[in-house]
Amino acid sequence: MRIVSLLASATEIVCALGAGGMLVGRSHECDNPEWVRALPACSEPAFDVTVPSGAIDAEVQRHVTANIEKAKELGAEVVRLKGDDPARTLLDFARTHAVERIIVGRSREPWWRQMLFGSVLMRLLREGAEFDLHVAAATGEERA
Repeated sequence: MRIVSLLASATEIVCALGAGGMLVGRSHECDNPEWVRALPACSEPAFDVTVPSGAIDAEVQRHVTANIEKAKELGAEVVRLKGDDPARTLLDFARTHAVERIIVGRSREPWWRQMLFGSVLMRLLREGAEFDLHVAAATGEERA
């Protein structure tokens, strides 16, 4: 079997399971363990990541704005929430506004960090049992 991993955390899992020898390709972000950098990169960033952080922030903001506009075109009500605790803020809003479904994207945090420190998704699952929680798969350039 040959494996191409397009998610850094998946690459780490494959290696942790002792199947690293089956890897034949990786995403441009895969760099752990160190030796996987020698494998061919099968993806590239959606934008230039060598520019100053301000330019990267502007590009990320452009992507977020485009996603918000697409959601509005599809009939979604877009609400921006502020709070120190994202999971609590989202659940409080959902409970006070008769929300039935919460749709979130997959985390880009490595799997081990989510396990050690928790994640917004895990808290939503644990503390928001009354909601239908949907995790949207990354598509297109989001997978890069």
